[in-house]
Amino acid sequence: MNIFQKALFWLSLDSQQKKQPLITPEIDIDSFVTINIGYADDPDHVVRLFQDNPSNTPYEIAEHVTVTGTSRREYSDLARSFVLGNNQCIALQLDPDNQYDQNAIKVIGIWQDKKGNKNREQIGWVDANIVKEISEIAKKAILSATIKTLYKPRDDKDAGIRIKIWSSIKP
Repeated sequence: MNIFQKALFWLSLDSQQKKQPLITPEIDIDSFVTINIGYADDPDHVVRLFQDNPSNTPYEIAEHVTVTGTSRREYSDLARSFVLGNNQCIALQLDPDNQYDQNAIKVIGIWQDKKGNKNREQIGWVDANIVKEISEIAKKAILSATIKTLYKPRDDKDAGIRIKIWSSIKP
C-alpha cells in the first residue's frame, strides 16, 4: 500500500468514525498520473496539472472549481504546504455538520511535504455555488476530484487551488 492508498484508507476510517460520508472512491494511485501542462505564458506561480480521473467516476460535473477557505488562518499553512509539496491528490468529504451549509463538501489534501512527511488534512471546501449545483448528484453518486491548477503563494497572495469534480453517474 503506497502513501496515497494509506491516506485514503485513513480518510475512510475517519469518515466511518465521524459518520461523515467519504464521497471520494479509493483511487488506484498506480494508474493515477499527474502531468505538469503549464503554458509558455503562465506566470511562475501558476502550475497547471493533468490528472486522470478514477475509472469509476467517468463524468465531469464541474471544472475550474475554486477550493475556498485556503486563506483562512486554520488552513492557509496547510494549503501552502500542499501547493508547494509533492505527489498531491484530493479527496472530498461531505460536511453535514457545517454551521453555514449542510450540503458543504470538505476538500482533503493528501501530499508529501518538502521534508518528506506524509500529510492528510482538510485544506478547504468546494465553492458553495458549485455545491448548490451538484448537491443532488452528491447525494446519489460517488464523486472524485482531480487537481486542475495550483497557485503558489506570493508575498501578496495566499496559495490557491482549482479542481475538477467527477461523478459516477451522468448529470
